Amino acid sequence: MRQTALFRRVGLVLHPVDPEAEDLIQRLKEYDDVLVSIHRPRNIKQHRLYWVLMGMIVESQENPVFQTKEAVSDAIKMAAGYVEAKPTLDGSLVWGPRSMSEGSMPAAEFEDFFSRALDIIATRIWPGMTPGAIKAELSAILGFNYHPALAHESDTQAN
Repeated sequence: MRQTALFRRVGLVLHPVDPEAEDLIQRLKEYDDVLVSIHRPRNIKQHRLYWVLMGMIVESQENPVFQTKEAVSDAIKMAAGYVEAKPTLDGSLVWGPRSMSEGSMPAAEFEDFFSRALDIIATRIWPGMTPGAIKAELSAILGFNYHPALAHESDTQAN
């Protein structure tokens, strides 16, 4: 069984951060030995902001165009030019949104994409709002101040 979940280091112990991680731990038998591969994710807070924002867009639509957060995200990726050619069964190519997985979009590229996404949202989805106002609202909802430099705030804390 190979699965991925988010954990936080506190002292010498890794603690589950979300329900998915808790579920993963609960499925292990007491005293099971497991192999752990450590991978530091890109800015989790920024990633969380992005998906909360996608949900806010879905919820705020007066005449729903987008049914899911993923649909909004795909439309924003297309508008931002974050696309790739995808082959069809007949051999032709169509343009579609690229993946945002960490392997496909490293932290610096995600930061650039997130900034472009905020500009697109401020001009085409919520005209009249600025990217800064959108970030401020998201930060208030999630209870932290958004800033890309917070990518790994634990790096600056004493261990």
